[in-house]
Amino acid sequence: MFKSSDAGVSWARKTVGLGAPFVTDLALDPTVPSTLYVGTAAYNVGTVAGVYKSVDGGEHWAASSTGISATTSISALVIDPVSPSVLYAGSSGGGIFRSTDAAATWTPINGGLLDLSIQTLTIDPTSPNTLFAGSIHSLFRSTNGGAVWQRVYDVGQEGVFTIRIDPRSASTLYAGIMYYGPLPDPLPPPGGVIKSTDGGTTWSRLGNGLPNLGVRALAISPGPPATIYAGTWGTGVYVSRDEGATWSALIAGPITSDVYSLEFDRSGTLYAGTFRGAFRLVPLGGTCASGPDSLCLGDGRFRIVVEWRATSLGASGRGQSVAVSADSGHFWFFDPRAVELTVKVVDGRAFNGKFWFFYGALSDVEYTIGVTDLVTGVVKTYFNPQGRLASVGDVTAF
Repeated sequence: MFKSSDAGVSWARKTVGLGAPFVTDLALDPTVPSTLYVGTAAYNVGTVAGVYKSVDGGEHWAASSTGISATTSISALVIDPVSPSVLYAGSSGGGIFRSTDAAATWTPINGGLLDLSIQTLTIDPTSPNTLFAGSIHSLFRSTNGGAVWQRVYDVGQEGVFTIRIDPRSASTLYAGIMYYGPLPDPLPPPGGVIKSTDGGTTWSRLGNGLPNLGVRALAISPGPPATIYAGTWGTGVYVSRDEGATWSALIAGPITSDVYSLEFDRSGTLYAGTFRGAFRLVPLGGTCASGPDSLCLGDGRFRIVVEWRATSLGASGRGQSVAVSADSGHFWFFDPRAVELTVKVVDGRAFNGKFWFFYGALSDVEYTIGVTDLVTGVVKTYFNPQGRLASVGDVTAF
């Protein structure tokens, strides 16, 4: 457990009294923010899982799991926004538990649940008796505080790992799904986002630009226009600005790996928890500075990142950048003395009203180039398969 008091600039470990090393979810009391709860998992033999509570902002923790077995791993926590003493905990094998005394005691509430491997929980802020639960095979809804659950979507071999309610309309929901079963051939496994516009009664699958990959995290912007972010399993963050009708890659800095969580703060800043750490999304309209694995060209307007994979070597990684000028640079993959890929941005607006993007390779490994226009938010990706030595010019890129 870590805490930041400066918008993520610095972090401090907060584990005094926290008996389990694997923290899986976090819930804050909306009326007393210094009171918070975490769910933990017992991935190692001898560790104790369950719910822990802190009443001093995370400085000290105490087990608060009476009624939940010490070997039951908690996967999700939600708190009633109207009655903060009421909490719900989803577990990886024991179903769902409810507490009505601020986590002092817990009672299982599994009536109607056809699957006890719960991955995510969501509570309707406008009607707290309405809850949604995602499992490794199904999506469930309860309209009576968890007393009875009804399956509203059967995803088969795809598990529901995140559920979000649109802050503008409680009847509109989005859920991220991931394949949960034997890996299909050929890869990648299916997944994506499903949407309901009738309070979760019926659901439809979204696509049109969203890769056929697992979505583990979703976030919906708190203010207009409606913008939805999807954190994928392996390809970073995708964004939709039309309520899920179309999607495009949001390759922002190093967030091109597995994304576990997406959250907005009260100011509207988006944060991402990923396999490579925590990140904050820089608002559009700014400029960027080139980093060790990104180039910012066109006077800082365009951010370029590269993901490479050498299948014959069983190796992959981020291209390491070297800036050459304000409009050009190159990347190396294996050795800083060996140039693998050169890139260039040209302002061609005087000729066709567009910015142009060029790249040339001295490597035939698989790689994906992501170019983000920080002014408009438009993202372009260029994919090179294993075995092709490419030189490409896109004179209508942006």
